[in-house]
Amino acid sequence: MVEPRPDQPEPMSREEYYRWRESRDEPWEYVDGRPMPKFPAEDNPLVAMASGTRNHHLIQGNCYTAIRSRRPRGCSVTADASIEVENGTRIPDVAMTCAPPGDGLVVPSPALLVEVTSPSSRSVDFLLKPGEYSELESVREIWVVEGHRRRVRTWTRTERGWEIVDTIGSGTFRSELLGADITLDEVYEDTTV
Repeated sequence: MVEPRPDQPEPMSREEYYRWRESRDEPWEYVDGRPMPKFPAEDNPLVAMASGTRNHHLIQGNCYTAIRSRRPRGCSVTADASIEVENGTRIPDVAMTCAPPGDGLVVPSPALLVEVTSPSSRSVDFLLKPGEYSELESVREIWVVEGHRRRVRTWTRTERGWEIVDTIGSGTFRSELLGADITLDEVYEDTTV
């Protein structure tokens, strides 16, 4: 449960959150009835920064490109779109869905979700969000990509449950959903990581 603080927005319904979010320049997620910044300031996790770093956006773009170029027929890929989880709304860095196209604010039935970590959001991106995402029946893969070192942790749903694999350095990881191997060189291309 998120503890309220004086500098935190008031509790609101999911519908109120979507209306409130339209007036913001920086991205906010919705957790336990309260807006929470997607990119929290390092000195105050309840203050939103406008965006991630250059490396963050390059990694996000590289993941988007890797997924889009290998996606199954009929699937679409988006960046920074909302998905609904049990306790709120999250904004993964990249999402792929194979559901029929829509024009709403929320990605329907996400199959693959990617989070790129930053120092201020690492614990949430690395520990909390995969647990939330794994509860969604439609999700088949989750990638958590470190933004400051060459490491990707993948969660793949199997018949036995979730298989978790860490790939480090110059390694390659397998995406069963995409039917492809993804190199860390591709994920971190043009970055200083």
